[in-house]
Amino acid sequence: MKRALFWIGLVVALCALGCGPPPVEEAVHTPPVEEAVRTPPAEEAGAADDDVVCTLDSVHASLEIGGGPTAVAVARRVGPDAPTAVVVASPDALTLVRVDGDALTGSALPLSGRLLGLAPSGEGFLLLTVGPCAAPDSARCLRAHYLRVTDAGLVAGAAVELPQSSELRSLRVVPEGELVYLARSYRTARPTLDRFGPPRAVVDAPTHERMRMAEAVGDDEPVEILALAADGAAWALMYRHGATEDPRSGVVLATQLDEHHVEILEDMLVVESVAWVGNSIAMVAAFEFARPAYLRLGPDGEVRVPPREVPFGLEVPEPFGGRLVVRPDGVPGHVVLEVRNGAGDRRGEPIPLANARIADLTREPGGFLVAWLEGGVLRLSHLRC
Repeated sequence: MKRALFWIGLVVALCALGCGPPPVEEAVHTPPVEEAVRTPPAEEAGAADDDVVCTLDSVHASLEIGGGPTAVAVARRVGPDAPTAVVVASPDALTLVRVDGDALTGSALPLSGRLLGLAPSGEGFLLLTVGPCAAPDSARCLRAHYLRVTDAGLVAGAAVELPQSSELRSLRVVPEGELVYLARSYRTARPTLDRFGPPRAVVDAPTHERMRMAEAVGDDEPVEILALAADGAAWALMYRHGATEDPRSGVVLATQLDEHHVEILEDMLVVESVAWVGNSIAMVAAFEFARPAYLRLGPDGEVRVPPREVPFGLEVPEPFGGRLVVRPDGVPGHVVLEVRNGAGDRRGEPIPLANARIADLTREPGGFLVAWLEGGVLRLSHLRC
């Protein structure tokens, strides 16, 4: 499809040179760095998609945040009484908030920079930020702090600092048991995949490993992270190298074993759902001019189950049946929550968050816990689904 469009475009361009002025092209916008996406575990099939309704409870907890907060992240550990953490970023500090029912306990962490994500890890949480490095020979670093849960609130240990030579282009954060996987692509550097775990001692920094991948990709080649799935020590990362409209671009499946170009995914636009199923990778992917399709690949990139369309309104194949994804959308002051199924189809009308500037949410029993900033106030509420 891309190659056909390329030759058609070339013919049109040549005609334009001889027949008159070329058409004005729309500006091409590079997509912003994406928010951390937490992929929930596969669920049992629930009610039919047409019956899905999510409702937002009234605000059940609030906390005044000083310093002009600009970003928020929330994460919850698995389990009926598992602790929940919220991190709010301000220009000169982070506010670490332990959530215990309606009680919020906040503490300050003097750390400037950009908040990338928050994920459960072991008995605590992994906090990811980008900001000035402690070492004088590097300008900016990815910083990974491990947050411990104590009676006094959340306590941050030492940080792992990874120098960052280029601006971020896209990222994915996926928690898996005690581990947290972070995939990043950059403006002018090769993509990376890092794996973090709980520290080995109370005051230590998180454990860290850099995975081998994208060794054939040039530093100046654009790369977009498309999907990331993990199952224990096994991981699967899909990325596109080269511009989407370039006939030389391609989609690569990288695993802990090796990397393979996957020709059948060349025209893929987005991955709606992805998960390991045994020794294969199941996914629902959206292609050009077609409904999303379900397929399965082996770690070697070979097709195990050929793509088949997911009809609108019908149950998405396992392990994505009954799965709901909720993401904040909109602009400051007009933020809404969009509910979608495993094929990316919207379920119900968007749910507004009155006066919210930015929001994040995490899965909990019966739905999601939503955290948002309203002026200088952190608000929490339950989304029942």
